[in-house]
Amino acid sequence: MELRALAVVVGLGAAGCGPADTVDSGTPEDQLLELRNAGSACLYGDGVPDGATTTLPASQSAFASDAPVDARVILDPCASGCAHDIDASCTVRVVNTEVVIDATASWLEPTRGGCPAVCVPIAATCSGAPLADGVWVLDYGGGHSLEFTVPGTGPAPCAEALTAM
Repeated sequence: MELRALAVVVGLGAAGCGPADTVDSGTPEDQLLELRNAGSACLYGDGVPDGATTTLPASQSAFASDAPVDARVILDPCASGCAHDIDASCTVRVVNTEVVIDATASWLEPTRGGCPAVCVPIAATCSGAPLADGVWVLDYGGGHSLEFTVPGTGPAPCAEALTAM
């Protein structure tokens, strides 16, 4: 898994942890962190269940013929307690008999320490086009779910990313 980092200077002045930490020049410096297709994703035919904000709960999902689908992605690793400007998004597309989810996230973290030792989950929710009747597989970051059938009801298909970019 690759976590890309780029130092950027931001002009925010807050007390405590975060952008108020300064380098010798006296200007706040934050590090831009980015993730792509990291962590895990699940697909739902009847809406993302409650509680899917920090983890992906094991749940049943009903997939109806020609009905849109929703995806929930929890990207990993999480951000620190001083992270800010968190932006996460995902897309759902169909390739042959696979439902492919792609996700990205970016956020800023201070380059100096002093942040609370907490893990801030990074999550994204997105919708996809209706699926035709048939047998499908979810692909997220090269990881695959078990097959699921449309129409049908069963465990929500989930996949763990094999590689991150």
